[in-house]
Amino acid sequence: MNKFWKEFKNFAMKGKVIDLAMGVIIGNTFSKVVSSIVSDLIMPVLSMFINFDDYKNFRIPIGGNGGSIAIGSFINNLINLVLVTVILFLFVKMVNKLRNGQAISLKSEHPKSEDVALLEEIRDLLKDNMKR
Repeated sequence: MNKFWKEFKNFAMKGKVIDLAMGVIIGNTFSKVVSSIVSDLIMPVLSMFINFDDYKNFRIPIGGNGGSIAIGSFINNLINLVLVTVILFLFVKMVNKLRNGQAISLKSEHPKSEDVALLEEIRDLLKDNMKR
C-alpha cells in the first residue's frame, strides 16, 4: 500500500498533471467570462435589433402539444462557442509563434525578395561613398 501512495504522489506531482489541472481551472473561468460577455453584452444588443425582450426564453413552437425549440438559448450558446473558438485559435497561434522563437508583431511582415535586398545594399554602399 505504501508503494501505491508513492507512485500516486510521483504521478500527481509531475508538472504535466499540475499544468493540466491549472489549464482546466483557467479554461473554466475563461468560459464563464466569455459566457457573461455573450449573455450580458452581445445578446442584449442583438435583441434590440430583433425586438425580443427576453432572448433566452425565445422559443419556436412545434407541433400541437406544447413542444418548442429553445432558439434563443441555442443562439446564445452558438455565439459563445464561436467566441471561445476564435479566442483559443488566436491564443494557440500566439503560443506557436513564441515556441518557434518568432517575435510577436501586430504588423504582417513579409520577407524581402533577393532583388530588393540587393538594391538596398547598393543604395547603402552609394550613400557611404557619397559621404567620403
